[in-house]
Order: sequence, then C-alpha cells, then structure tokens
Amino acid sequence: MTPSLLIVTMGTDAVAPARMPYELSSAGFNVTLLAPRDALATHTAFVDKIGYFPPDVTLYQWVQAVAGAVRAVRPALILPGDDVAVRTLMQLALRPPEGLRSDVRDERRRGPPFARATGELDRFDRQVATLRRREARGRAYCRRRRRRT
Repeated sequence: MTPSLLIVTMGTDAVAPARMPYELSSAGFNVTLLAPRDALATHTAFVDKIGYFPPDVTLYQWVQAVAGAVRAVRPALILPGDDVAVRTLMQLALRPPEGLRSDVRDERRRGPPFARATGELDRFDRQVATLRRREARGRAYCRRRRRRT
C-alpha cells in the first residue's frame, strides 16, 4: 500500500506547495492537496486528489475541511504548505477544539501516523522515552539548585 500525504495550504500564490507534489509523488507517495480554489498549487499535475476550502473560510470551516480530508484520505503525514497553515496546524495540535480532543489524545497514545506507516513506531517510542527521561532529569536538577540557594 502506498502511503498518502496531505498538503494543506491557505496561500494562493505560494510556490512551495505547487512544487512539493512532484517530489513527493516521485518518492512514491499519493499526494492530496487541500487549498483555496484559486491557489497556484491546484494547477500542478502531480496530485492525486484536490480538496478546496470554501471562499472566505473561517477557522471553524478550515478545521472541518482538514478533518474531513484526514478522514477521507487517512494520510500518513500532514504537510503545511505555507506559514498560515503551519501556525494553524500547530495551534490545533497544542489546543485542539473540544470535538477533536479525544481524537488527539488517542493519536498521541498510538504515536504519530508517519511512525506507524513507516514501521518506525518502536524507534519513535524510544525517542519519546529518552526525551521524557531528559526532561525529568532537568527538572530534578532545577529543584536541587533551588534548594541550595
């Protein structure tokens, strides 16, 4: 099964989301694009599916469109195509809306989709465990330093 990727962009004149599909499809991915109807990226021939945001999209509609694309495509990875998409996807990951909270919690427990799709889940789990140990050591060190002063 070929892994699929979802590129999300809000920019209409951004060049990067227009060029990414070529490289990604050459690497063997099924590429899906979610963008405004008049975006430059929608004219590339290297996407397998294209989804469009409604005109004058609100944040709620944006989240619903991304969630619908994720349900339809089941991508291994979501790639932001511009700065607005990066900021919005990061905001969703850090503070998801109420309806998405249980999905995000379940996803964090299972690991990221790209780790499952590429068979790297064990490596990802080890990296997360290492980061948690380092964080705990750092906190313990800070507590010891506070006690000394």
